[in-house]
Amino acid sequence: MTYGLDFAIPYVGDPDASLPWADDDDVLLVPGSLGLLELAHSASPVAGVPANNAVIPNIAWKRLKDLLGSGDATTLGFVRDGADIANVMVTERSSKGGLHGIVSQTNGTTFNQGMRIRSATPLYDYIAANQTHDFYYSRWDRVTRIATSGSVHQAAFGSNTSNYLALIQGTAMFPASAPNLIGQRENPASPNALGNRFRAIGIANNTGSGAFGFADPACWGGRGLSAASVNQGASLVLYRAYLEDLTVSGRTYAQVEALDLALWTEAMGAGGRYADDTFTAPAI
Repeated sequence: MTYGLDFAIPYVGDPDASLPWADDDDVLLVPGSLGLLELAHSASPVAGVPANNAVIPNIAWKRLKDLLGSGDATTLGFVRDGADIANVMVTERSSKGGLHGIVSQTNGTTFNQGMRIRSATPLYDYIAANQTHDFYYSRWDRVTRIATSGSVHQAAFGSNTSNYLALIQGTAMFPASAPNLIGQRENPASPNALGNRFRAIGIANNTGSGAFGFADPACWGGRGLSAASVNQGASLVLYRAYLEDLTVSGRTYAQVEALDLALWTEAMGAGGRYADDTFTAPAI
């Protein structure tokens, strides 16, 4: 007669957050990861330019599902909001698979002419219900034409008043108020400059006023903004955007930023998957 033994090994948290987690989709993902937007990601690559209202995969959807207890890859993804408009707002894929939004700085003088990638409802609802948690947000992009105004949104999680988990604009990146800031990285230091960028921000226990209204990891042009702002935005290639609930993951802002920045440095450096990218030079 033979006997076997069962071993139960309880999960008690990440024993060393400085090391990559053994996730099957991306090394940055851990329990507490909410969103990873990367159209050229090997786990779920997107072909071509997503159409208006098209669902874009959330590479972190399994981790988000673990938190929510339900949902599938479609309902936990992202959505493109805003169609191309000839000579105003045009999108393309760069040679390395980034999503390039070309924003006219001559045309485009009508309200809401622009594009955003917004979080689908389950992710939006989770963020809105847990604003007092600590969050990490980052994005990898490339500025192909600088903004002429610092007020046009490039990413926003919050409301139309002052309740922001994070807000990235042409020349600024800030939380609802300074005491809520637990970390910030601008690489390069001047955000409104041509070239590749790594931007990260950490927010603790957001207590801003106003109802939570949107969760947009990427914006181009004047989507949702007044006619005066439509053609003041930067043209950008978006490579990657990431959102993590630090309260759930147990990682610190510094730990996640270090891992994320190392990945960006590798991807953009010589031989990296986004190195030597090419795209149409903005001209409209």
